[in-house]
Amino acid sequence: MIKRKQSIILILLGVFLITCLATGCSSEKNMAEKNMESVQATENFSTDGLTLLERMNVDTDSDGDKESIEVYTSAQIARDGRMGWDTGHQWVLLVRKGEEVLPLFDDYVQHGGLQFWIASFNQDKIESPESTDLQTKIYVAITTGVDFKLVDYYWDEQNHCYQKEVAFDPPDQWSMRHSNKYNIPDPAKIESSLASGTETDGNTADYEYDATNPVDVARAEYMSWLKEDYTISMNVINAEVDDEETQRHIKRYKGSELAESRGWTDEYLDWHFIVVKVIYECEIDHTKTFLRDGLLEVHVFLTRDSESGVWAVVDRTSPSEVS
Repeated sequence: MIKRKQSIILILLGVFLITCLATGCSSEKNMAEKNMESVQATENFSTDGLTLLERMNVDTDSDGDKESIEVYTSAQIARDGRMGWDTGHQWVLLVRKGEEVLPLFDDYVQHGGLQFWIASFNQDKIESPESTDLQTKIYVAITTGVDFKLVDYYWDEQNHCYQKEVAFDPPDQWSMRHSNKYNIPDPAKIESSLASGTETDGNTADYEYDATNPVDVARAEYMSWLKEDYTISMNVINAEVDDEETQRHIKRYKGSELAESRGWTDEYLDWHFIVVKVIYECEIDHTKTFLRDGLLEVHVFLTRDSESGVWAVVDRTSPSEVS
């Protein structure tokens, strides 16, 4: 009788272990499937109204032919030639493979953006490999104001699609700060680029300015245009702090999502934010850029590093004719 009971218990334990193992494997499989997604070609995919930021021609499917990888955003180029970044935009990353369009990413991103990298792997360790010998992956980083995600895409020849796998998306992310390579670089925004040299007659971009003086920094912001080949002439007629606009924008920014994403506390805005009104006159070669010229005025927004005291331009209004 006892042996019979022991046999029944052993059978039940065996069934339990088999069930647990099967359930565990099934869970792991389900988790893997949740992280995987197929990206199929889409008919009539439109990028109308979007700004093309980057295009790269690479063989991403190891067939010997290059595909076009393109990045778009709904942010538009402003009249002053700079990107009109706001708190959030639509971002699109797609691959054009012949007549097919495969959108790897098409979504709204708030307080962030998208970047991508192409990596090729020589898994068979072939000496001097051709593109057809390599496995290529597209790594995409999506950053918002609160989190960071890394996604891996690779070509699935059997199913004629890209497979998407979330490679990195840690839990409990609370906030995120990041650089954006699609911001148009500007020497006056880089703290380490304290100007040196001798002030000249205005036909060159070599001039001195005090980086701890917001008016000087705002003036240098526009005098630096002389370094560009599209600038025929540039002269800053007047630059001064606009107290009324400063207070108006401080009030607007306090408690906003933008201020939170940039780490601007109410106290910081009170002491380290300022608006400078700049009036300038310039002549532009319109065969090289669509920037406006003439007698114009603009408001430049600056913030100050609380430790170094250096001011940096963080935004500006579109130029308008002097009234």
